[in-house]
Amino acid sequence: MALVSAWGLASLCFATSGYAYAGDIVILKSSEQLFYTQAVEGFQSSVPRQTSLKEVVVDSADVDPRALGRRVRASNPDLVFAVGLKAALLAKVELPDSPVVFCLVLNPEVHGLPADNMVGIVTRLSPEAQLTAIRKLVPAASRIGLLYGDPRIDSFVTDAQKQAARMGLDLAVAQVAGPRDVPDRARGLIASIDLLWLIQDPTVISEESLAFLLQTSMDAAIPVFGFSSATAQQGALGALFVDPRRIGEQAGRLARDLLKSQRNRSRLLVPPDRPELAVNLNTAEYLESPVDQAVVRTASVLFGGPGATAQHRNR
Repeated sequence: MALVSAWGLASLCFATSGYAYAGDIVILKSSEQLFYTQAVEGFQSSVPRQTSLKEVVVDSADVDPRALGRRVRASNPDLVFAVGLKAALLAKVELPDSPVVFCLVLNPEVHGLPADNMVGIVTRLSPEAQLTAIRKLVPAASRIGLLYGDPRIDSFVTDAQKQAARMGLDLAVAQVAGPRDVPDRARGLIASIDLLWLIQDPTVISEESLAFLLQTSMDAAIPVFGFSSATAQQGALGALFVDPRRIGEQAGRLARDLLKSQRNRSRLLVPPDRPELAVNLNTAEYLESPVDQAVVRTASVLFGGPGATAQHRNR
């Protein structure tokens, strides 16, 4: 709380592109997780240098959320940047009159986000974006398997089914009742598909189940399309993902726009500016499923192939 109690946020005004606006921003970070820190770094690099930034970790033993909310309100910041679910919920409950930009919240609608004073950047990529990437990566895959169990993503699955039909793809959906149901349902699904599509679903995805799904698919010579560069590194053929640092940069641009226009009401969810593709060339070689070089050139992260184990591109 020493960091919070030491706040003496002075009003700082400056001009950008003909607009004069105040620049006191409070950053609420859910925890010290690396991806939250990376988002904050991206945000800091994207706002004007004159901006006054104060950062607080919400999930800390010496921070009381209500007391923190009172202190932030008293400091009267021009904008709040909330990173992660705990930070976004604190901002929703305690800071209803401050403009808020939030990010890295999965399924925000389930938690009543965004509120009227918020703009949020979506973390889960749309079915259209993911299915388009799948088709480019594995053009021969016409029957795609999707395993899910979390009822909070029912609408995503429904949208995915509609999008697959529009694209002429057959989406086979298998719903699990719980984590123990994953192995049997996965084996049955993998036996009848051309590609397994993994999405962020806590009912299906854990460290143990992910290893099982990747190995079982590999044994059946079925490629896997994942949701993070880590899933590609572990053996998925590819993954479409959002880079937290780039999400932070996008949040910084949104913050600039909000401060310039001085709009206090938003209630918007916006897609990430630039989803990124990771491809595992070793997996492609093992599965004898060569990836088109045009797709390889668009990938931000390559695992395997000539040179280093992981090549980071388009950074």
